[in-house]
Amino acid sequence: MTLDHPIFTRWPAQYPDRLQLFSAPTPNGVKVGIMLEETSLAYEQHRIDIMADESHAPAFLALNPNGKIPAIYDPDGPNGTSLALFESGAILLYLADKTGQFISAELSLETVLPGSFGYDEFWATLYGFPYASSPNLTVTTKAQQLLIFLLATL
Repeated sequence: MTLDHPIFTRWPAQYPDRLQLFSAPTPNGVKVGIMLEETSLAYEQHRIDIMADESHAPAFLALNPNGKIPAIYDPDGPNGTSLALFESGAILLYLADKTGQFISAELSLETVLPGSFGYDEFWATLYGFPYASSPNLTVTTKAQQLLIFLLATL
């Protein structure tokens, strides 16, 4: 299996069939690693040196345009397609839904308000509405994107 994403030019995967975690040993950075350990999902960790500004390297920005850790690349995402995801809350929710652990049976990705936890790009792709990925999005732009989603689905 070959992973086709720019992130792997800088941080190659030794185990391309595993979920790939890009993070750093910070309070926010370890949350996803803890979740992966608790759910027993196979993963490969890539340390991002935020002090050396690696989170703003072009390869990392291709994975997370916000330039923040953590981020993941799941080669076995929804419907068997790969998924790049960032923002710790979005990742934790995704992993809970993927494994069926640490989440109520009444909750799932479909029942949580789309756009929350930085999950906007996933929902935009899923429902086919425009998404502008930029670290400089204003609150107004984000609100407009959420409104477009709500109007399209109600």
